[in-house]
Amino acid sequence: MGESTGGLEGEAYEHSRQKVLNDLAESRVAIELSLRPGPGGVGTGFRVDPEKAQACIDELTAVIRDLRFAVTAGSALAFAPPSQDPVSINVARNAGEMATRAQEWMLAWIAQLESTRNGLQHQLEAYRAQDSESALTL
Repeated sequence: MGESTGGLEGEAYEHSRQKVLNDLAESRVAIELSLRPGPGGVGTGFRVDPEKAQACIDELTAVIRDLRFAVTAGSALAFAPPSQDPVSINVARNAGEMATRAQEWMLAWIAQLESTRNGLQHQLEAYRAQDSESALTL
């Protein structure tokens, strides 16, 4: 069975798919957390690079935007049977159902990415607030 391309064909589809995969890979490594050894070499905390965290949030936002575009483009899919025999009608109906389920899956994935992005944004805001408060006490 063929892979759904969301209306993109050949090289355009492959480029779009690769961009999403690359964007996600970059997002996963964008936040740098590193243990800082304390006395005796025991980790006592972590360091957050706010610029990298913001870059990750921005990249997730771009991925979400791209995925929403793909869902919107896919909503225009229509499957007309090549003839009116029962098999052709059934194939067209099943293709439409598969496209609907793919869109539902994409929307669920987008919701998860948005939740992740929003959580990162909240954590970054809390980190910045704590950092500012700590700077005032020095």
